[in-house]
Amino acid sequence: ACESPGLLNHVLRELWGFKGTVLSDWGAVKDSVKAVKAGLDLQMPHSIQYMDSVKKALETGELSSQDLDEHCERILSLVFTYSMEGRERPKVDWESHHRLARRAACECAVLLKNQDSILPISPDTGQTIAVLGQIAESPLFQGTGCAIVNARQADIPLEEIRKIGGESVLYAKGCLDGQTTTEELLSEAGRTAEKADLAVVLMGTYLPGESDDYDHKNMDAAPAHRKLLERVLEVQDNTIVILFNGNTVAMPWAGRVKAILQMGYAGEGAGKALADLLFGTACPGGKLAATIPESLKDTPAYLDFPHEGDVCRYREGIFAGYRYYDKRGRRVLFPFGYGLSYTTFTCSDLEASRQIDAGTYTVSLTVTNTGGREGSQVIQLYVCPPAGPLFRPVKELKSFAKVMLKPNEKRKIIFILNDRDLACYDERLDQWVTLPGIYTIKIGFDSGNLPQSIELSVEGSVDDSPRSRELLKLDSHYSDIFENQAATEEFFRFLVEQGLLEPEQAGSPLLIKELKKTFWGFAQHLDMNGSGRITPELSQELLDRMNQAILRSTPGPETT
Repeated sequence: ACESPGLLNHVLRELWGFKGTVLSDWGAVKDSVKAVKAGLDLQMPHSIQYMDSVKKALETGELSSQDLDEHCERILSLVFTYSMEGRERPKVDWESHHRLARRAACECAVLLKNQDSILPISPDTGQTIAVLGQIAESPLFQGTGCAIVNARQADIPLEEIRKIGGESVLYAKGCLDGQTTTEELLSEAGRTAEKADLAVVLMGTYLPGESDDYDHKNMDAAPAHRKLLERVLEVQDNTIVILFNGNTVAMPWAGRVKAILQMGYAGEGAGKALADLLFGTACPGGKLAATIPESLKDTPAYLDFPHEGDVCRYREGIFAGYRYYDKRGRRVLFPFGYGLSYTTFTCSDLEASRQIDAGTYTVSLTVTNTGGREGSQVIQLYVCPPAGPLFRPVKELKSFAKVMLKPNEKRKIIFILNDRDLACYDERLDQWVTLPGIYTIKIGFDSGNLPQSIELSVEGSVDDSPRSRELLKLDSHYSDIFENQAATEEFFRFLVEQGLLEPEQAGSPLLIKELKKTFWGFAQHLDMNGSGRITPELSQELLDRMNQAILRSTPGPETT
């Protein structure tokens, strides 16, 4: 990527309009001169070899001073923008930032399961609560290595839970860390869970220490935490699992616990956020940013990851995440966009219309809080494209809206879509295209729960339709030819000239239908069925005539 002018200049700077500085990842540059020529501004880390090779390239003329001037301008712009030299360091309201961190942690938490409405816990009922797991006193809220931030203030989950639950909160460590535990600690945790009315088990996933081996080898929670949960489940039916995880976690135990609350790596405010969610001071409303499969074997990359030799193949292509599970029709544990609440919502009055501006559509619906408490909901809009010549996902998330509603409150949500939202990328044309047809709009609360649907009739664009400006080849199929009217007319004109068809047969719908059934390229098919009349030279002549007809009918860069 560091040596790709197509990515750095064409896509990033020309198509996307990026004006900033491009840095390499740490140690990512293999050829410094090629990287400079491709558009990379700064190689990281500092490299004497990089400087020497660039100087040599300047001396030999492989690089020009003008090439370097462009990079220097962008680097200096970055320096002048962010340098603190001569500037007063801004004052920070640390307390307000901590409140923001707590709010973010609270709103991002995802309630995955809540059997028998075990959550929220009412502190007034006198229930005894066993809090289990060393994360309760040593919070896990961020990654390792480059992901570490030195928090000025970090909430301790156990302290925050006790501020609300008081003396009803019991505690047992259960393990020493994510990897190790002892029979003594597990036994203590089991006894604590058994004498409580319900157990809250804090589990998580840890990243390795600073190294180049960051990839997890499985999707499991930390080994010691799994042992702790198993011990608790032996004695306590009312078990709630709290997950502190930076990645998707396999949950073979999901059917045996009453509730699952995923906090993620929730930052320094995670402790207070957890307490508020457990006791109902706050209402969960977060949604999954990734599908949770039933096992690692269900994931789209399972057969190709980690690698074969020194090559890692990303065979899933566009079918990553929920797009893969949809296409395969595979069952998942929790779908993309999923997340429960302490209240309930409904959608109604779905409408869609085309705006005055061509290619712009409005989709509206009403969301109602039908539960007994205030809460948030994320309304998700997915687009299901019509069948066509390109591989497409079953559906794709194209817009969403988050609303906070009081009990019985209603809100009208309006989504604005345009043809670009309905488009897909055609690799052969090197551009985004919007195909004509009937698009189905589905709306709901997660990718697996989309009860509202409506259809949109889309005209698309002749210039943007696949193959409209793609030139044919000798092995192009008849379907490719017949998608373009000009090519079709030239094809039949040629066959009449060669005496293979009578004029009245040219363009026959029945003949077109039959030709589309063949699986050979047109040149091979005419060679086999042209009684020896169609030589390679005549096939090339036909190809040239059809391509010229295509270019005349769709004027563009090729004609200039």
